[in-house]
Amino acid sequence: MEFHEYRLRSQAVLNPLAPRREFPGALLRAYGGHGCIHPWPELGDASLEEELTRLRRGHPGPLGKRALQCCRIDGEARREGKSLWTGLVVPKSHFTMGSETAIPPGFATVKIKGGGDPSLLSERIKSLPAHLGIRIDCNGVLLGVAQFVELWTELAPWHQRIEFVEDPCPFAESVWREIADLTGCSLALDRWDGVAPDHWIRVVKPALQGEWRGNGSLVFTSSMDHPVGQLFAAWCAAREAAVRPERVLACGLVTHHLFDPADPFVDALGPPQPVLKPPVGTGLGFDDLLEELPWERVC
Repeated sequence: MEFHEYRLRSQAVLNPLAPRREFPGALLRAYGGHGCIHPWPELGDASLEEELTRLRRGHPGPLGKRALQCCRIDGEARREGKSLWTGLVVPKSHFTMGSETAIPPGFATVKIKGGGDPSLLSERIKSLPAHLGIRIDCNGVLLGVAQFVELWTELAPWHQRIEFVEDPCPFAESVWREIADLTGCSLALDRWDGVAPDHWIRVVKPALQGEWRGNGSLVFTSSMDHPVGQLFAAWCAAREAAVRPERVLACGLVTHHLFDPADPFVDALGPPQPVLKPPVGTGLGFDDLLEELPWERVC
């Protein structure tokens, strides 16, 4: 097993809980394929150092387990000389807002971060083109029902355009039910390991989650990670959509534009488009770029 440490640099702050602009991670090479470990410690992940240490000890952490699963899937296709994208169609994605002031053509929906200041969020929505649907990710920063109702009241002019609010506050079934009953707003749940009722939209990050059982609606997203991890999320979404298309809503698979375009992997994916275009090659792709990296043994 081998790894290559990378460092992505964002164009703007990507998460209100993580006001940094540099993001360390590691690509893995194992079983003839590749995977990605991209921790967000601010959201509860172990650090990169801890994940690599656990790999060295033979007891991979949550991100390491999923990266190794990606390696197995990618490696099997590469050994057979096949592309993982054959016969699959990547679902459409919303546009994840970063530092941009203009939305690229073709997107029907945008996703924006919503913090604890309703007026700032209102001003940002006001600047968006009127034809776009809106998804808001609060990252659980609101304090409960009263603060959400305050936010929802501020956003009254755009209620019909708001598709859902993701993680308004830490998940508690009774609290979320009260929010939904009072406002009529659809809610989406991210980073939850338990069994959530199907009436909540589930945000699925394949870099962290390997199961998405149930019958509820799903929004597959990247972890705002390296393009290798981004492609794994897109493959999982495409595979689910091929089997149960009614479950898969517009996804969040287009996130490479949030990072420095000078990175060769970011550059290879091209400008953001509503449907992520996978690179040519075997497995997930990126054959030449991955081969050129300096790899080190994990142990």
